Amino acid sequence: MHAALLKARIVDWRALFGSTGRGWQLLLAYVVIPLLTGYCVISRAFQGDGLLPIDTGDEPAETFIQLPLAQAQLAAGDLPKINLFNNFGTPILGEPVVYPFALHAWSYAVFRPVVAMLVNKFCLAVLSMVILTVFFSRYFLPLISSFCAFLTFSSPAFFYFFQNHPHQGALFYYGLILVALRWFLDGPTAARGFWLYATFLFFFLSVGINGALLGTGFVLAYALLVAGRRWKTLGWALGLWGATGVAVYPHFLEFFRLAAASARKDLDYQSLTSVNRWELIKGLFFRGDQVPQSDIFYSAPVIALIAGGLGWAIFKLCSASHNPLGSGAMSERRFRELCRLLFILGLVPCLAVIACRLHPDLPAAVPLLKAVNVPRILWFSDAFLLLAAGLAANAVYQAARPHPVLWIVLLVITLGARYAAFRAQAEFFCVTESYTLFQPAEFLQDMKPYTRLATLFDPFPLSQDTKANHNGILGSAGRSIILDKTFRDYLLKRKLIELGYHGMTYFFLPAPPEVLARFGIRYCLTSGREDQLAEWGWRPLVIMQDAGRPVFALYGNPAEVTPLYIAGPQPEFLQRYRLAGNAIEAELPPRTSAYEVVATFLARPGWKAFINGKPMRVESSEEHFIRIRAEPSPSGQKLFLKYEPYGNAWLLGCVGFSLAGAGVLCWLLGRSYHGCAACGSPARNAGPGAE
Repeated sequence: MHAALLKARIVDWRALFGSTGRGWQLLLAYVVIPLLTGYCVISRAFQGDGLLPIDTGDEPAETFIQLPLAQAQLAAGDLPKINLFNNFGTPILGEPVVYPFALHAWSYAVFRPVVAMLVNKFCLAVLSMVILTVFFSRYFLPLISSFCAFLTFSSPAFFYFFQNHPHQGALFYYGLILVALRWFLDGPTAARGFWLYATFLFFFLSVGINGALLGTGFVLAYALLVAGRRWKTLGWALGLWGATGVAVYPHFLEFFRLAAASARKDLDYQSLTSVNRWELIKGLFFRGDQVPQSDIFYSAPVIALIAGGLGWAIFKLCSASHNPLGSGAMSERRFRELCRLLFILGLVPCLAVIACRLHPDLPAAVPLLKAVNVPRILWFSDAFLLLAAGLAANAVYQAARPHPVLWIVLLVITLGARYAAFRAQAEFFCVTESYTLFQPAEFLQDMKPYTRLATLFDPFPLSQDTKANHNGILGSAGRSIILDKTFRDYLLKRKLIELGYHGMTYFFLPAPPEVLARFGIRYCLTSGREDQLAEWGWRPLVIMQDAGRPVFALYGNPAEVTPLYIAGPQPEFLQRYRLAGNAIEAELPPRTSAYEVVATFLARPGWKAFINGKPMRVESSEEHFIRIRAEPSPSGQKLFLKYEPYGNAWLLGCVGFSLAGAGVLCWLLGRSYHGCAACGSPARNAGPGAE
């Protein structure tokens, strides 16, 4: 009886992994495994202790603050262009963190931030696995494709950043483009062309700008490698790519302008993330306890598979075999295509990243690479590199068909090492929902909305001055990627700030109330009691104690400081003003002589000013803030400031023109290939079956 049961189980395994079990393979590859992966990503949230698998730094300080603010602007009928509450005005248009137009950003309009993040992580993990499996399925069986998809998704170089809103959709949107582009090149039609255009648009709007720029090179190279000599079809695809660029070019142009003025470009990111060379090499094979941003761990079994696949590919290429992978496998043409992708888009970029990590002085010497996180290239090259792992796995599968247990052992060994790292990273960041909000919450009732707070300690990781934005409190610490270098250097020169977190942040130092008043700072939050502030005249408002020891203290400026004032020996702060969306409104008092109004927001290009509807020139104050010269008036005047580097009509017009251009291209494409089909021309690509 036991022997019969064992024999039945062997038959079941053979049915599952043989040709007759293809239905089960499809179910596992496209449904079960993606759902299990998505669950594993967020499973920490179901342990019942209140801890959620959410990043402790960027999400509470950036995404959870700025996305709801941007969506509130959209709900009010205006396109979001700046966050007035953060860092003396942080641009949203062109800022590589917010991405309010990403497809997965809309969950934040439905759920509160922590729930939206968990929903996004689950959905994007599932969708990434599905689309990557589709990509690999051109070359391999469903389970091998799913195996390669998981290795790509779980790569620490990518999965570390899967916690962050602007990056977490990178593999999904990138995979969509690869699949849609392949589909289009195999048989260009109007419908396929418009779908390809849509995937381009999803990618540009939903992936961080730096990721989009890196991914663009891989997409274009992929198109060239798989198109062969089908120059006309390739031209149609590039035309649709260009139409997409019309829709998003204002965002990218604004990003380059902001990046040129940013202090981030001076950051030597290579030195910041450098590790011992031996540790780096060892870390490729064996993962340590920490999860640094520079982690490019693959695991020994995966590297063995990659090496085996590369050797197998070279051997078969040299042998010029017409049946490279055995009976029923891919054709020689498709095999050669795989090898081109593997060596050019997979192996070469990976070796270049490893060389840069071993010799960080090389990328540090290149201005454009100095501040770039080089391992992010692996986000886009790993899908091609792991084609080698698929080749090796397929070879083992073919050899082990009579003995499926051998194939199962290979899967268990390979996935075991990788899954341990995957689980560790999935739970590396954990926070409670209260952590994502301003703490201590009781201090909020002592601060007047639409006034400015300075936290006199490093904003990383607590970021109270940005978390207070939820409650209408303006922040002053520098934490965004776009940090204006001129402004930061001015503050350093005056010894008003100190750099924090490896130079990526800054925070104000204690100073007399009249000094900080010119920056619109009304409140100071300290970690512990700061008696020097009281001696200067700051008013202690509330002190939070733990076991009799002060933990946080809030001090108020003795003056009624606001973000706007009339310049003079003693600033006259305007009390009647309003901040809404991209605009600032204020009532100016009657004056018998000309005067200057200062708004404590960085005077970036794009600000426009009006007094009683009359356009006024925007100047920069000594502190690099907005300064407007107002004419004398016997009655009060109304000041209106608006940040508008691009008008709504222009931004929407670019999208409309892009859609129209894509529509025309697809219409012409349809007519072109319909005409070819009508006259019996073989110009249309027949697809994979024609190989």
